[in-house]
Amino acid sequence: MKFNLALNDVEKLLQDYYQKTIDSKAKIQIDVRKKQYGICDSDWMADPCVTLSLEGKVSGIPVTMTEDVTESVPTILKNIITDSGYIVKEVNWNAGIKPVTTGYGMTEKTDWMPYCDGLVIEVKTKQKVLGGV
Repeated sequence: MKFNLALNDVEKLLQDYYQKTIDSKAKIQIDVRKKQYGICDSDWMADPCVTLSLEGKVSGIPVTMTEDVTESVPTILKNIITDSGYIVKEVNWNAGIKPVTTGYGMTEKTDWMPYCDGLVIEVKTKQKVLGGV
């Protein structure tokens, strides 16, 4: 079973995850966006950029940091879904290229533009919970 998770949903899940993991009183801002490689709105890379901005106290010491956490996002999402009782086969960014038609009439042409609209999550089945006290 495969399902897609939009970028804003990824942002929300990460927000909750970091809030619980780091410090519930810390101010955490997650910015999930696509990296821009050109000057036009259409010049986007397929890879998203996930930035964690943290403002709070660690062991009583005020800390402000901004870190790129893009690499760890699929693993974090896999753990979140596994914790809810599912066997997760794969979590990947839903990135690739898609055709975009530009121009009109004689100048019309199709370009292949990179895109990323979230994560693709492949779940096997619900785990069997072995109970007993």
